[in-house]
Amino acid sequence: MRRHCLTRFAPFAMLTALLPRVASAQDMMGRLVNAACNYGPFACPDNTAGGGLRRAAGLVGLVLGALLAFLGVVFMLLMIMAGWRWMMARGNEAEVTKAQETIKSAAIGLLVVLLAYALVTFASAIITQSGLIKT
Repeated sequence: MRRHCLTRFAPFAMLTALLPRVASAQDMMGRLVNAACNYGPFACPDNTAGGGLRRAAGLVGLVLGALLAFLGVVFMLLMIMAGWRWMMARGNEAEVTKAQETIKSAAIGLLVVLLAYALVTFASAIITQSGLIKT
């Protein structure tokens, strides 16, 4: 038994030992500093005209992206929960109706979220093309 485990583990250990290192510690720290200074809400000051507005627009985009991802997860959980309820209804019409209503409500919610995303994308394109925010 012990020998069998060693023969399975040995190729992975040799492969790991022989692979070159991806990045040194200094390179990793440099990439972290670069990410902190150029992206996200803690970006370094942009002293060009409209820099604050660009940072605010980037922060709003970051928040909206996170919110849309969260709402996508909520939609998926609602659909799974409704499907589970429908499968476990075992012919009980009240449970089936409840599951169908949950699916319908989740689909309407997803449609509202997608329309809101389309509206925000359209408005941001109009604002960007008007020259108010230069990217």
